[in-house]
Amino acid sequence: MLLITGAGEIVSANPAAGRELTAKRTDLPRRSLTDFVLNPPEDLARFLKHCCRTRTAVPGSLLWNSADEDGATHITYRVEGALLRPRDGEKPALIQLRLRPREAANRRFQILNQRIEDLSREIHARRRAEESLLELTEQLADADKRKNVFLATLAHELRNPLGPIRTGLEILKMKPDDVATVEKIQSIMEGQVKQLTVLVNDLLDISRFTRGMIEIRPEKIALNEVIQSALGMSLPVIEENSHTLVQDLSEPSPEVTVDPHRLSQIVSNLLTNAAKYTSPGGNIELTARTEGDEILIRVSDNGMGIAQENQQAIFTIFHQLPPSSDRTNAGLGVGLTLVKRLVELHSGTIIVVSEGENRGSTFEVRLPVKMSN
Repeated sequence: MLLITGAGEIVSANPAAGRELTAKRTDLPRRSLTDFVLNPPEDLARFLKHCCRTRTAVPGSLLWNSADEDGATHITYRVEGALLRPRDGEKPALIQLRLRPREAANRRFQILNQRIEDLSREIHARRRAEESLLELTEQLADADKRKNVFLATLAHELRNPLGPIRTGLEILKMKPDDVATVEKIQSIMEGQVKQLTVLVNDLLDISRFTRGMIEIRPEKIALNEVIQSALGMSLPVIEENSHTLVQDLSEPSPEVTVDPHRLSQIVSNLLTNAAKYTSPGGNIELTARTEGDEILIRVSDNGMGIAQENQQAIFTIFHQLPPSSDRTNAGLGVGLTLVKRLVELHSGTIIVVSEGENRGSTFEVRLPVKMSN
């Protein structure tokens, strides 16, 4: 460290400067910087002038000529000059100079830059962690919301069949000998029990999926036989909504190797889903045939359609489309999740195509004709 006047005269030097800059510390005081510095005089003067204007450190660079017994040694120093005392009458301005060899300074800068880079990476990693945590929090909040909607819908779905069953039991108590009434009530109650059975079975299947307990049992069977089984489960809701069902089935029926119960479940859920999301009096089309070594099952409707942003989310458990004034029974939001997982267990694929809201939708399933055990 040096203490100099505004004109560049050296007033004093600390021991480190004495050892570093010249062989003898006593060589420095009352000497001019121009005796040691090889910078152009105008550059040095400009630097000192800047230093005299501010108490803030002014950075610079000095090429120092240090003469010793072995001859001249030229060392470049990084320097910072700061005004300690402004000029006051006859008293000259005093400037404090802090000097560091450029190599040492460069090393310090490299260390500093490395620390800055490390800090930047740490900040970036922390920011990504915070963003991931925020995203996870939003996902958990959304999952919790969907769970609550699911529980409310489940209570509604369980209560709906129980009402007619309870009423039927009361009527049977009052008219046990009225054969026509008993048969009618039994038919109604059987329908409601079937509805409850399908609901509970879907919930049990979802539970089995989460625990990895679902098994596929392939067997040879006529494709149309599976389709008729699926229609037996889904026709009641189709007829209840006065839909028109158009069937495009291969004749004669091709033989396939699939799990007939699970394939029937896939088709039934797709048909029921189409019936629920289509306004009364709508059109539903069912196609089932083989194409090469694949089974093609396609269910199309002219219902409410699916917005682009929902076309993947609908396969997520408990996901439900926004409510509609003409759709009072949207289900639990597990049907399509179950369909997708059953299709995947058959080594198949499922896609949904819709041009948007109120434009209808088409679900297309492709499975191998011969599934191995």
